[in-house]
Amino acid sequence: MLQHVEGYRHEISELPRPTKPQTNNAKRLRRTMSESQKRIWHELRAHRIGFHFKREVPLGPYTLDFYCHEAKLCVEVDGRQHDSPRDDERDRHLEKHGILTIRYSSQQCFLNPSAVAKDVLHRCIERTGRNPFPPPP
Repeated sequence: MLQHVEGYRHEISELPRPTKPQTNNAKRLRRTMSESQKRIWHELRAHRIGFHFKREVPLGPYTLDFYCHEAKLCVEVDGRQHDSPRDDERDRHLEKHGILTIRYSSQQCFLNPSAVAKDVLHRCIERTGRNPFPPPP
């Protein structure tokens, strides 16, 4: 596990380390997740889809809702507070560092979290080439 964390820091070393206020903000966001975010987190946490996700990850000037380092995949749950121009700028910034952002509406996540998690799993498999649940021989 430590090796993974070291690799994580090394690969995105061009992004500045989070500041204390950013880290505190991420902690606050973890405590105040929306119901839609809670439902998705229930599907993604503890390797349930075969990939390790973290929630509310401060990365550069942004805080990612959910992040899988292995797939370099950011999952965002978009509610009313998201605006397209700022989101587009953020997505381009993350893409420069090899991170793909996929977005789901808050309603999608609330009504059908398992379908969203299934889509996230397929995106992780596409990006890593690894299927954590291969079919039996």
